[in-house]
Amino acid sequence: MDYKEKWNEICYHMSKRRNVSERDFQTTVEFLFEKLGWSQYKDEIVSQKAISVGSASNVKPDIVIKNNGQVILVIELKKPNVVLSERNAKQLKSYMRLLKLNFGILLGETIQLYYELPNDNKLPIKVTDIPFINDLNEGVELIKFLSKEGYSFDNLQKYCADGITNAEKNEKSDKFVDFLCSKEGTKFVADLVREKLLIDFSDEIVLSMIDKFDITIKRKEKHNLKQTQGNAFLQTDSSNSQNIRNQGKEEKVKAIRLCKENGLNLNEIINFASQNNTTNKYWINPNINRLSQSWWLLLRDSNKNKLHVFNIPANSISKDHIKFRSDFDDKIDLQIIYDDKSFEDSRSGIKFVKWFIKTISY
Repeated sequence: MDYKEKWNEICYHMSKRRNVSERDFQTTVEFLFEKLGWSQYKDEIVSQKAISVGSASNVKPDIVIKNNGQVILVIELKKPNVVLSERNAKQLKSYMRLLKLNFGILLGETIQLYYELPNDNKLPIKVTDIPFINDLNEGVELIKFLSKEGYSFDNLQKYCADGITNAEKNEKSDKFVDFLCSKEGTKFVADLVREKLLIDFSDEIVLSMIDKFDITIKRKEKHNLKQTQGNAFLQTDSSNSQNIRNQGKEEKVKAIRLCKENGLNLNEIINFASQNNTTNKYWINPNINRLSQSWWLLLRDSNKNKLHVFNIPANSISKDHIKFRSDFDDKIDLQIIYDDKSFEDSRSGIKFVKWFIKTISY
C-alpha cells in the first residue's frame, strides 16, 4: 500500500467534508477506513456499537475497529469545522476504559491518537495531534500502523511508546534550555567558563578576562532558514532540498496549530511565509484561484517570534490590482514589507492590514 498516497487521499476527503452533517461525516470516515483495508462487510468497521453501562443503560461510540472479531480501536468523531476540546477527549477516554482498549482516536479538525499504557491506572495519553496536510510525514507514518495491512498490536504499541518517550525527552530538554536562558542558567554557564579558564590561567588573569565580556543566552530559531517564494526555501545544495521542504512544512503545521489553539477556525486554504532576511519581505505566491476564495495568510516573524494572521474574503482583491510572477502567469507575486504596520505589498501597493485578524506569540 502506498501510504503517502492514502494519506493525501484522506486529506482530500477531509477538506471536502468540513460542513456536512454528522451522519455524512461518519459515513466519510467509515469510507476512509475501508480505504485503509478494513471492511464493513466483514464486520471490521462497526458504527454505534452499544456498550453496557450498569444494568439499565448503554453508550454508543461512533466507530470501533475489529480485527479477527476483537475490538482493537475506538473512534470518536467531531466534524472538522469544530475545534476539538478536552471534553471530547474525556469522552474518548471513557470509551477506551469501558472497552478495555489501549488505543483510541479522536478525529475532527486533526487526528489525535490516544494510548493507555498496559497495567497503568493513569488515563490514556495523547500521542499525536496531526492536521490533515498533504505529504505530512507524521500523517503518513500514523496511517501505516492504522491500516489493516500494517496493523499489529505490538507495532502500534511501540509507535505510541516511542512517541511518548520522544515527547518526554523534548519536554526535558526544553526545560533545561529554559533554565539556560534564565539568570540562573547564565550564571551556571559563566561558572563553567570560569572553571575551564582556570585550567590554563591564574585567578587574577581569569578575573581580568571575565570583566571584559558578557555572557548572554537566548533561544535560537528552530529552523533558521531564508525563505524565497511562498513555501519554497533558499536552496544552495540540492542534496538537502527535501529536508528543507520538510522543515517548511513543519513550520506551517506549527503555525496552523497555534492558530487553532488560539480559537481560529482555519479552513484548508492557507498560505504561509517567513520573512526573507535578505530583502526584509514576506514572499508569497498564492495561486490565482485564491482571489475567488476565502483564504488565510500566515506570516511568521522569526526575529520577534510572532505570527501575524489574516483572513482575506473571496473577491476582495481584483486581479487587475496585483502583480503576477513573470515565469508563472497563474501565480500571484506578493512581497509584503517586513515590519510595516500596514503590511503593504511592495509590488501592488495593497495594504493587507485591512484583513488582519490577530498576532500570536510564536
